[in-house]
Amino acid sequence: MTPFNAVVVAWTLVISGPAAACQHLTQHFELCDEGTPWATGEWVNGGDSAALYVDDVQFEGFEDYASRDTSRPIAGDLRRILARHRDAIEARHGTDRFHTGTLRVVRSTDTRLEYDGSSELRVLMIGEAGGERLLMTVKARPDMALEEMDRLSRAWAGMIQPKTQQAGN
Repeated sequence: MTPFNAVVVAWTLVISGPAAACQHLTQHFELCDEGTPWATGEWVNGGDSAALYVDDVQFEGFEDYASRDTSRPIAGDLRRILARHRDAIEARHGTDRFHTGTLRVVRSTDTRLEYDGSSELRVLMIGEAGGERLLMTVKARPDMALEEMDRLSRAWAGMIQPKTQQAGN
C-alpha cells in the first residue's frame, strides 16, 4: 500500500467515526483531519490561505482568488481560472463535479508546466457551502496515477467544512 492509499483508508475511517477536531484553513472553512496522516503534515499559512505538505504532495485552500464571483455558478469560476492559466497547461485530464458531506465541488485535473520548466499533476477544485467559496488545489509529481490523484483530491475536499458561526459573530 502506498503512503497515499494509506491516507485515503485512514480518511475513510475518520469520516465514518466520531466528529474530528478541526483546524483553521481560511476565514470561512476548516479542515477536519484528526486521526489521519494529514494531521501530521507540515502546515504553511499565508494569510488568506493555508498549504499542507504530506510527503511530496501539496494541498492548499484559499478564498480570495481571481475570478471569484459568488453570484454565478461555481463552474464559471473554475473556467475563468483555467482560462487565465491555459498557457501553462500541458495536458487536460478531465473536469467533473461531486458532493462531499458539506461542499458542492467542481474539479479539473491537468498536467501543468511550472515556471522552472518542471511539470506537476494538479487538481483545481472550487467548493461551495453556505454562500462561501473555497479554491482548493492538490499538486503532485507528474507521474502520479490519475486514479490516485482522484482519491486524494476527493479525500482532501471531504475533510473541509464550513466553520460554524460562534455566538456574537
